[in-house]
Amino acid sequence: MAMNAVGPRCLSILARFFYSSAQGRARHPGQLGWPQNSKPTQKKALALQTPEQLARQTIDALLAAAGWLLQDRSQFDRNAALGVAVREFPLPAGPCDYLLFVAGKAAGVIEAKKTGVTLSGVAEQSERYMLSLPEHLARWDDWLVYDYESTGAETLFRNRRDPKPRSRRLFAFHRPETLHDWLRQPDTLRQRLRQMPPLDPRGLRECQVEAIAGLEKSLAEDRPRALIQLATGAGKTFTACSFSWRLIRAAGAQRILFLVDRNNLGDQTLKEFQNFHPRRCRRTGLIETLFGRRLCVPEYGLHGPNFRH
Repeated sequence: MAMNAVGPRCLSILARFFYSSAQGRARHPGQLGWPQNSKPTQKKALALQTPEQLARQTIDALLAAAGWLLQDRSQFDRNAALGVAVREFPLPAGPCDYLLFVAGKAAGVIEAKKTGVTLSGVAEQSERYMLSLPEHLARWDDWLVYDYESTGAETLFRNRRDPKPRSRRLFAFHRPETLHDWLRQPDTLRQRLRQMPPLDPRGLRECQVEAIAGLEKSLAEDRPRALIQLATGAGKTFTACSFSWRLIRAAGAQRILFLVDRNNLGDQTLKEFQNFHPRRCRRTGLIETLFGRRLCVPEYGLHGPNFRH
């Protein structure tokens, strides 16, 4: 009888004890009672995700940073923005990870892989999606023009309109505006590099002519890594001005980076570019790109009065 009389009070004390203990534990990370919206729970949720899911989260962020509008298949609206990236879009070869629409037309595909996968052999998998498209799908060409392979940490890109399409590494995804501009051009930069006009050697030294011809031959053969070695005083900066002018005028290059390791060299290079006048041209088309200044190219011929800034 005594035990029965004391029992409810003991149970009450024990209940209060466990309640207060639970409240105390709720204040310490990793213990019972931690709030669901806290960082440890979020970290645990991330730990439960597969490497493929983590890679796609990173790719989503990279695409958004480049100006793409991300959509699920259920939200599909190809005209919602200039650039639309649709996840898991169904194609005859199976659902692709991302289908890229530019100005309402299918233009490219992204194959997503987990971090650590070697991407060099993934382009063949992307090609299955590129060459087989639904008949009703609006597209820029008979097949998709661009393909990306990405882990989020590494990204490869290929343009199928190039004379010899090959994958190359990128720092980030292209903006929709860039791809839109390329899609409206009749040819690519690499095609134009194969059609450079003959070099006029007048006003150039023999070593400069040889250097420019060798560089353009290397670029035409899709070997972008080239080294020009000239003796001191041979006119290396003038040579750089000359082939930069040709790349802009004949190949349609948009940006050229001239990198130096000292400020005084930057000042010398800036003056050289400012004073550069190609033959039969009243004004230089190479306005300084150094120190944040933009490139200026004549729009109508060598003597045209209008300049595009």
